[in-house]
Amino acid sequence: AEVLLREALELQNALGLEKSTQTARILRILSLCLYDQGLADEPIPLMNSAVALLEDIHGGPHPQLAEALNDLALLLGEAGQARESERIFRDALDMKRALLGDAHPEIATGLNNVAYALYDQGQIEESELMHREALAMQRDLLGDAHPDVALSLGNLSYLAYETGRLDNAIAAASESLSVYRRAFGDEHAKVADAMYTLALWTMHAKEYVRAEALLLDARRIHEKLLGADHSDVAADMTVLANIYVMTGRFEEAEAISRTAQRIQLQTLGDEHWRTAAAGGALGAALSGRVRRRRQKDYCWTVSRRWRRIRRSWLST
Repeated sequence: AEVLLREALELQNALGLEKSTQTARILRILSLCLYDQGLADEPIPLMNSAVALLEDIHGGPHPQLAEALNDLALLLGEAGQARESERIFRDALDMKRALLGDAHPEIATGLNNVAYALYDQGQIEESELMHREALAMQRDLLGDAHPDVALSLGNLSYLAYETGRLDNAIAAASESLSVYRRAFGDEHAKVADAMYTLALWTMHAKEYVRAEALLLDARRIHEKLLGADHSDVAADMTVLANIYVMTGRFEEAEAISRTAQRIQLQTLGDEHWRTAAAGGALGAALSGRVRRRRQKDYCWTVSRRWRRIRRSWLST
């Protein structure tokens, strides 16, 4: 897809159409294509170019511009620029309200987006209120079995976890996964993402068998759809490594976390939180192996000393 999009962009420029809505659309899709490959450097400048071009063409509120603003805010949030992401998400939401009114699926999506940026800044209560407003609007407009409902439920599960309501987090994530499966079937990236989220909460609830099964399924689907060296696959592997550490399987944890760290370094670089998470899992695996070795040495020493004492006692 990337190769074809770059070729299309070259053709637009060669034909003198570099300042057209079609060129802006190609820039936007190319940016998202690079983001979906886990690449970090090019997507934001490309999306900025698409936004600037659409602002110049339309000069005011327009659906294409609102979507491009949403995409730019998403990329900025993923790059750790949460405050700027919130500002642009709010601009996009205001633009959509001007175009669509106050009750529309796109408005609910906009509310979710702003809430997501607030969550990234630690504004948990305000974020939850906006997510619940979005969920109520989606259920009213779209019904209970729509993917947008699943997305909002997944977001609320994170907020429940952040505020110490682990049972609520598991319930919301389970419903989210169920809705995604009804909408898309079993072999879809959104289904795998929902499995990953549910696995996080079940792991924290010490339901390790359930969490491992979910992550193995998520990893299989992500690998099938995105390739073995994608950041999402490495994220699945990082959480698996943590489960292996918690269940004393330190060799497995070390092997899988090394692979996860390599993938994240290649795709996201050494400054990204996912790379740090993989490194943390590797450190925990190595530390666990050392602790276990020391415990074995200690147990062997104690056992040997006890045998000496026992023999001495018997001979006496």
